[in-house]
Amino acid sequence: MLAEDVTFLRLQTVVVALTGFAEGVATTQIFSYCPRLVTVTDGPHSVAFHAGVLYCGNGLGLICATQLWANAGNRWGCHRCLYVSLFLTAICVGCCSRTGSLPMLVVLHCMRGLCNGILILGRVGLHRTHLKRGADDTGAFGWLGAAGAASSMAGPAMGGITYDAIPTLQYPWTLPYLCAAALLAVAGAAVFFFMEDTTDLHVADRVVAIQKR
Repeated sequence: MLAEDVTFLRLQTVVVALTGFAEGVATTQIFSYCPRLVTVTDGPHSVAFHAGVLYCGNGLGLICATQLWANAGNRWGCHRCLYVSLFLTAICVGCCSRTGSLPMLVVLHCMRGLCNGILILGRVGLHRTHLKRGADDTGAFGWLGAAGAASSMAGPAMGGITYDAIPTLQYPWTLPYLCAAALLAVAGAAVFFFMEDTTDLHVADRVVAIQKR
């Protein structure tokens, strides 16, 4: 494989790892302050139950939409669908910073899950990029796992540091949500400008070609 192909595949790995890191931070940043958030919203105040409902909102949306995003990636390309998903998710996360209603936060978390095809689209797109060049993607997926692990530490840390860090903001959780939304938007821009479009890749043909080598 040519040196420029190796460099290009490394760039693709970095971009997809960034999307997974951003998604992980956006998911976990609420962990460090969710009980406090529940107690100061204008919704019900059974902290344990409603914190659990808030945690589950994103997962519920993901369960409903993952297969739809996978099919969309097959039809229109993982590149296009991934940056659309990232920007839509960023909008939902940003909207969370502007509401003090617990029921509305739950709805927004569910909507965020519906918009979230980030992990499936990023991994499929990266696999197809390696497949197109006949390259092994084991190492690349190892870096994706490392990015996910890093996000599970960075998310709660970021949420704890930024929660109520600027008292003049409307809500104490405004800044954490805005930071998470900004990171998702940056990842979306990286996908838009640097990720390869694999819409024209006929995966079955490539698999057959590699098996014949």
